[in-house]
Amino acid sequence: MAFAWDLYIDGKEYNLQIDEMPNGKDSVRVNGRIVAKPMEKDEQECRISIGGRPHIITRSGDSYLVSEDQTAMAAERNRELGRMALARTRETPLPMMKSSGVKPMMIIWIVAVLAIGGLFLYAVTASSTTKVARNRVQLMLNEMKSGKDVEMQFAIGYWAMNQRVLDNATMSWASDKFDKWRREGDFYGKAFSNIEIVDAEELKGEQNPTVLVTFKVDGAQYKVRVPKGQPISWAN
Repeated sequence: MAFAWDLYIDGKEYNLQIDEMPNGKDSVRVNGRIVAKPMEKDEQECRISIGGRPHIITRSGDSYLVSEDQTAMAAERNRELGRMALARTRETPLPMMKSSGVKPMMIIWIVAVLAIGGLFLYAVTASSTTKVARNRVQLMLNEMKSGKDVEMQFAIGYWAMNQRVLDNATMSWASDKFDKWRREGDFYGKAFSNIEIVDAEELKGEQNPTVLVTFKVDGAQYKVRVPKGQPISWAN
């Protein structure tokens, strides 16, 4: 079975394709070129770079999820922060001091850099999770505004897995679940115009990163749970 996605990164289009090979493994290609070793059947993740940005391909049943690797991006920013901090130490007068005084101060400085970097990584990862969830709900609602079922294709993808396009098998399953979700929230066949994302808060203690997103549609307020890579549900 083949899977394909058209991704737009920094204004450029990239085609990501996953194909099953005769040996049972799955090849990963970007714009026709193999970019990673073939995935084994029991391999759950594959990390690749697309357009200079790290991405994760995650196996989900008989399909795949594709998302930016926010942790890897934050780690790279963290390393850059460390390089900048260490570069500053070379510019300070510390090397001109006696070695007995340099070493303790250097150790304190490096420990401080690592501590700050760790806090930075945590903060960036947390903010990225809420940002992705806010954006996901915004995109989904934008695709739902007409209230017409024939125009819900992309909304279904965002609702189910935060993917604009789903393969046929996943789409069939997600479409029924999406209709049920719309009925539960009185959104089935409902057109609207004004959308406002009010708040997004990452929930603690969740096995899968989950964000509680509050939004308004034509003045009415709603809350949804937005788990990473899984269907959105109404919050009690």
